[in-house]
Amino acid sequence: MIMPNHVHGILWIDGYKNIDTDNVADNVNERNKTNGKNQKMVQISPKRGSLSTVVRSYKSAVTRNSRRIYPDFDWQSNYYDRVIRNEQELNRIRIYIMQNPQMWERDRNNTLL
Repeated sequence: MIMPNHVHGILWIDGYKNIDTDNVADNVNERNKTNGKNQKMVQISPKRGSLSTVVRSYKSAVTRNSRRIYPDFDWQSNYYDRVIRNEQELNRIRIYIMQNPQMWERDRNNTLL
């Protein structure tokens, strides 16, 4: 669901036994590929293929294209994630997402208030 300054969605990850939403690279081999200043960046950067990397890439692409039309386009900072563990929770979240536009007038991030 596209909102004025954020988006709601369900990302379905299939084929993984353990989904890691941690956004800090902690692989020792990855850390050792660089030295000095760059080593710190490797340590704090999102892991390739992580949820953080997917979100960052999506927001970057949308920002780049949106600013061609609306130069002041901006996102809410950060993102919120939740692992959906069962069908009941999935259905509850789907309803929340579908009803979210109706609550925009009261949203604390609505800059038109």
